[in-house]
Amino acid sequence: MINKINISAQPASINFKAVKIAKTQSFVDGIKTEIDIYRLSHKDCPFLNTLAQTVEPARLMPKDAQKHGFERWKEIFFYAVENAMRPEYRSYLAVTKNKPCGLINFKTMNKDTHVECICTWPVKTNEKVKFAGKSLFNQVLEYHKKAGSDKITIEAIVNGHSHPLERYIDLGFVPVRNLDHTVAMEMSKKTAEKLQKRFAGYFTSTPSETGKEINLNKSLNLDF
Repeated sequence: MINKINISAQPASINFKAVKIAKTQSFVDGIKTEIDIYRLSHKDCPFLNTLAQTVEPARLMPKDAQKHGFERWKEIFFYAVENAMRPEYRSYLAVTKNKPCGLINFKTMNKDTHVECICTWPVKTNEKVKFAGKSLFNQVLEYHKKAGSDKITIEAIVNGHSHPLERYIDLGFVPVRNLDHTVAMEMSKKTAEKLQKRFAGYFTSTPSETGKEINLNKSLNLDF
């Protein structure tokens, strides 16, 4: 269960660590969408605090704001931001048109790749980004493959507004046990390989190996 979220102020720093690790490109109905994926570190706390103060879910998602579970979604957003400040998680940020549109946190746990939290949001009012979540998850698949972990695990929230349990089942996760407010799920290596091939039908993903560190506060547009 997600407890109260506390985003604490962080001291300003001139050391920034965000590094672009990949770019995805998709074409849907003739519209090209490009998403850059950045790996974050604790040095990006000033940016993450700004992000938490800037994204206003109810304003960006007015069609969803009255739906059951929307408050839970807001908790998940702040939980993803908070986790990105913690060194025990590997966190990736999705960016399109120079605007952040998603976060994912994961770590190696008991020889598995465990996804702790994934969250996406619109870059404008009601303007969701195609494949933002899948682009982030694709990088988890890449990490899982290179790390040689046994399986991918996740806990699906059962009282959210976007039906995450059904979405994860569609990706290939299998429910293994019910918890208080979530369902523990697993994905095998074989299924992860199939999913990555399936993603290749949605978008292309090109690794970026420049290693250049980026000041996200200066580089990204947070005018939502």
